[in-house]
Amino acid sequence: MIQAHELRVGNLVAVPPLNRIGKVIAFTTKSIKVKLSDSTLTSVTHKGITGLDVEGIELTDEWLSKFGFEIYNTVGGYLCWKKDNFKLLDRKLPATNMRFITSVHQLQNLYFSMYGVGLLDS
Repeated sequence: MIQAHELRVGNLVAVPPLNRIGKVIAFTTKSIKVKLSDSTLTSVTHKGITGLDVEGIELTDEWLSKFGFEIYNTVGGYLCWKKDNFKLLDRKLPATNMRFITSVHQLQNLYFSMYGVGLLDS
């Protein structure tokens, strides 16, 4: 379950009970408003009160491609991804002193903090 402080407007999240992906359009400390992929709106009460908590979407090669990342190199059999000057190493790389981005919203937040524009907007 994602905590509200991890989100920003524009993040993509999973709403597992509805088996849908949605885009965060507003949130408070107690609820998250999500626009679902079929354009309907739903308010998701936070922390399990309604059972409609949101979760992170696993960051996959498919999502990286959707966001415009391209494979530009391999290191020891692991993929290196690039979008403009933003580079990522494969999430499967075995390393002890690295922090990994495992969810779509984490990548969206990092990209926004570095470039001031969302991945969907760039």
